[in-house]
Amino acid sequence: MTQRPETVAHLLAGASPRLGELKARARAFSVLAEGIRALLPAAEAAHVMGVVQCNGEIVLLVDSSVWCARLRYRAGVLRTRLATLAGQEIQDIKVRVVPRGAKKGSDLFSGRSVVTGK
Repeated sequence: MTQRPETVAHLLAGASPRLGELKARARAFSVLAEGIRALLPAAEAAHVMGVVQCNGEIVLLVDSSVWCARLRYRAGVLRTRLATLAGQEIQDIKVRVVPRGAKKGSDLFSGRSVVTGK
């Protein structure tokens, strides 16, 4: 009798607890990105490419310098709303432009994959 091969999903599920942690963080970034888009006017929300949160700082990744400037003007108002959404104090909000030609979902500095939430 031949043994049935295991699915990749099954292999990955048992691979490591860190994989589960990574999946949970990816889901949290996705929820945060959608929440941020919901706080913004539709025209601005459409240009948010992703979100990175680390140590009380949130970095919004946008697709052009025009939208970068507009979102920087909203940073003060967003900080209070985002603190509630993120469930922690937000010390700083930064807005960065994703360079044209950058692969969607890659770290802008090292080329490593990151979660963009979109």
